[in-house]
Amino acid sequence: MWSSIFNFKENIVKKKLVMMLTLLISICAISVRANESGDLFTTIGQSHLPGVTVAPFKTGDTTINVNLDPYGYVYGFVTSSNGNKIKKTENKTYEIPCSILEKQDNPNCEGRKWTVSGNRADGGGNYTVQLEKPLAEGDKVTLSFADDGNLYFGQLVFEDGKTHNERLQKERDAEEQQYAEVLFKRSIEEESKKTWHQRLSDSIQDQWWNFKDWLRG
Repeated sequence: MWSSIFNFKENIVKKKLVMMLTLLISICAISVRANESGDLFTTIGQSHLPGVTVAPFKTGDTTINVNLDPYGYVYGFVTSSNGNKIKKTENKTYEIPCSILEKQDNPNCEGRKWTVSGNRADGGGNYTVQLEKPLAEGDKVTLSFADDGNLYFGQLVFEDGKTHNERLQKERDAEEQQYAEVLFKRSIEEESKKTWHQRLSDSIQDQWWNFKDWLRG
């Protein structure tokens, strides 16, 4: 009798282990669904900033178009495995020549000249970020923004769609695997706390279910 009870107990534990291992394996085997827009860049974390619009851009592009408040500032940075960088922005010099009347009043009039940062948008808030090389898979683009007084107010970080999907899938897989491991551990702990009467009852019930499944064919 005792031998039968221990055999029942062993069979119960084995079945529980097989069920939990099957769950764990199925979770780890989840495939990554392909994204038709995998080459488009998408934001990481914060998805938008009020008053800032970044036109869609993808791998292979060498420019990124931005619109923000008039005369705002845009600063770009690229983390890239192929050495890609944002092109150095040159300051822009504007000059207004003297009018005819000004020259009549002052023959030595030199007009007005001023210099504007190459990171500053125009009066319509338009700005184009230029890269030294085409964007590639794995590149990470960071765009920082400042108002017309050059006071920083936020940034957006972008990565290509394929890298984005793979990163999210890894995070989901890690969370699901951790959850399955918790369930597995909990099942073992619950099984170890059962009396031999409970294990015998579970074993008989399992045998009955197996027999019913066999009858159904």
